[in-house]
Amino acid sequence: MANIVDKYFNKKKKDLYEYSKMINTLLEYKNDQIWANDSEFNEYIKKIVNKYVEMYYFTSIEDFTNYKEYLGALVKCDDRFKTILVCAVDSIDEERKQGNYKVSAYIASLIVYTAVALNRFTYPYHNYKINITNVFSIIDAMFKNIDFVVYKDSSKLRKELVGIIKENAISEDKFFKNLDSINTDNSKNIYESIDLENKYYKVNYKYEIPEFKNYRQKDANKFFKRIKDDLNVLSYELTTISALKSKLLNKDITFLFPTDLEFYKKESEINKLVKVISNEEIKNKIKLLVNYDDYNKNREVIRILKNVGFELALIFDSSVDVPYKTFNEIKLAIVQRIYE
Repeated sequence: MANIVDKYFNKKKKDLYEYSKMINTLLEYKNDQIWANDSEFNEYIKKIVNKYVEMYYFTSIEDFTNYKEYLGALVKCDDRFKTILVCAVDSIDEERKQGNYKVSAYIASLIVYTAVALNRFTYPYHNYKINITNVFSIIDAMFKNIDFVVYKDSSKLRKELVGIIKENAISEDKFFKNLDSINTDNSKNIYESIDLENKYYKVNYKYEIPEFKNYRQKDANKFFKRIKDDLNVLSYELTTISALKSKLLNKDITFLFPTDLEFYKKESEINKLVKVISNEEIKNKIKLLVNYDDYNKNREVIRILKNVGFELALIFDSSVDVPYKTFNEIKLAIVQRIYE
């Protein structure tokens, strides 16, 4: 089950790339562009899409100071578009920054921006009606009034693009239904809200192994020790899926994943968690919930976890004075007294 979330984002890269290529076939340009042919354009678009999905799928850049020269009098200039434009500018090879490359970056950005808008039709948690009228109300509005673009009307392409979006919507719906079925009575995460605003949820993994009834307690304990790491990884995988869903629903939720630092003294166990997900936006919605006493006893483990990108939260068994340095070391730490 590992890397399910990353598989989801790889599919999104493919979808956005496909939409972008199809949108480009509707356009003719009055100016020379940075791409000499379709192959060059496709390579450029793929770079933009990959950078956008990997870094900004759920967020936008806040500071565009270093990109002011590219913004100009844009037809579209919300933060999402500007973010995609930054991806476009950063994806241009230095030797190609000549001629009309700023216009080219703008057009490529607008194409990807439009593809991102179409992508929302496939979200399983939104009831968007997919038809030619709704899909092309977005595309038409983007390109009809740009003076250096000739926008072509192709009924065949319209039907083809809408058909692809419908197929992707069905595929995504199946994807999440299959994920829902992973949680079973015998193996599932239970999420406990620990604050009044329901922004922070502690993860509690529940499992039952009926076969244990046939074991002596001593033998059952030995068996559990052998599968403890597998159960831990499974719970973390389930948490990444919940984090993905919360992002798709625009919910401001952070998941606190209980973590025994003694267990992670073996770097091999840390590597198992690392392999579960690489997408930083989803990974950052999960904090490893660490007992404060364990935190102080396992500084080397903490260092390794932080170096590979995990963020931490602290849990206290009792009231204690915490040095400011501790908070400074833990980025975006959540400190909460939890009553069991």
